[in-house]
Amino acid sequence: MTLKTVEEIQEELETAKQRLEELENCDNEDEYDEALDEQGTVSVGGLEFYPSKILSECDPVAYRCGHTDFNDSLITEQNELIESLEDELKDAIEEETEEKKGV
Repeated sequence: MTLKTVEEIQEELETAKQRLEELENCDNEDEYDEALDEQGTVSVGGLEFYPSKILSECDPVAYRCGHTDFNDSLITEQNELIESLEDELKDAIEEETEEKKGV
């Protein structure tokens, strides 16, 4: 028996697809910066800098490549989530249909 309703799964699926679209458009630079800065600042000459700022300013090509790799991994995860939700939706629809036939 499915714990979520068809409507709940459809909403989750729509949200996951919207997130995938954002990732495909590379609309998550802030998220990448947060991941880079997770360990805190770096001290250079007594000054504190965020790793994301250092990388983006000192080697913008490496920064862009890293962002692309970061996005690719998130896109893969999102596609797996979407596939799982689609399977869950299919099962929920089948279960709902069987319940209606049984009534």
